[in-house]
Amino acid sequence: MFHDPEVLARLTNWLFAHRQIRTRIPKGLRFKDGEKDLVMEIEHLNSDHVAYLTDYFSFSGFSLQIFSWTEYPGIPTGGQIWCIVRSGDNPPPWISQKEARLRFGLRGDSSRDANVWAFTLYLHYLHLAYTKLDRHPQEISRYVDVVFTEEALVQIVREFVNKLAEEHANKTTAVSILTNESGQEIERRVSNFLGFLDSTGCISFNKNDKAYSQTLLGAADVAEHYSREITYLVPRPEINSEALKEILVEDEPEDDNEPDQEN
Repeated sequence: MFHDPEVLARLTNWLFAHRQIRTRIPKGLRFKDGEKDLVMEIEHLNSDHVAYLTDYFSFSGFSLQIFSWTEYPGIPTGGQIWCIVRSGDNPPPWISQKEARLRFGLRGDSSRDANVWAFTLYLHYLHLAYTKLDRHPQEISRYVDVVFTEEALVQIVREFVNKLAEEHANKTTAVSILTNESGQEIERRVSNFLGFLDSTGCISFNKNDKAYSQTLLGAADVAEHYSREITYLVPRPEINSEALKEILVEDEPEDDNEPDQEN
């Protein structure tokens, strides 16, 4: 039990907002404002405190997980990462559908526009983080192998869209959404998407390498939910191995044509 409600509030509010506290960080990365102060509080917690926090987060649909440098690569010597991972059969989403549309969409996008693009960008991120590395989602410790640039993600998305335009032009609404891009729209969408993953602690940006890396939190979250990770972002009740094929070859009625404003 926590005898100091202020400490409990600071720890839980931070984890709900940022989802992780790193007691030490690798070179090239920085502590977030206020994170180091919480590290000092963590150092004074005992097993009873940890048990209380575990129960506290579980009631909100999260699992408190503590990763140690002795168990996972990429954590500096003596360091730990305290994080909350969404748990259960109906995990709380990172953000609401409305916010997702605002974060992923551009000016004039409908709900379907934002959903289709979020789905497409996420699949290509998974390609860089898993498929390209011949890595299964359960291989959490291989998060250290994931290093990519914004330009690399833009390139594979653009290649995918160009191939769609050549082979399936205007075949379905979804194909039209993806192939009607112009100018620097793909670059802007990728930038918004990576900004979202960074803000939710799933990836981090290393200024020295000018590249993104997957975080241990991001890997743990994918391992827990890879089979249903973005169901709340796509215009289908379920995601499975046939999802992309179905979206490309089957039209669906538009749910909401109201445009959103660009982020």
